Amino acid sequence: MFPITYKGDNIYGTLKELVDEMIVNELRGGATIPELVSCYKKQLDTIENELYLIGNQDNEKKINKGLEKMSKTLNQTPEEINAMWCSNIIALLKFKAIPNDDMNGYVGVRHS
Repeated sequence: MFPITYKGDNIYGTLKELVDEMIVNELRGGATIPELVSCYKKQLDTIENELYLIGNQDNEKKINKGLEKMSKTLNQTPEEINAMWCSNIIALLKFKAIPNDDMNGYVGVRHS
């Protein structure tokens, strides 16, 4: 599932637009930037901890059970968890809450 890779120029722009809209909606709803940063970091920590537990499994069947358990724990499908991870990284970069994307599992491959 991680790291996420993509090719082309449109995916980052599309995700960034969706994240911008998400942030605006949260701010209009009364959230503050520090609250959003804290929330996004907590979500990433939760996902990372769940992935760590899954990563310690020794076979595919146990890994699949781990992913299933993570989905139930987070009440999200693996695809939704993936989208949350990517969105949170983009938001944290936008808020300058993380210095770069080097250690976050979201890898971009751009072609000019």
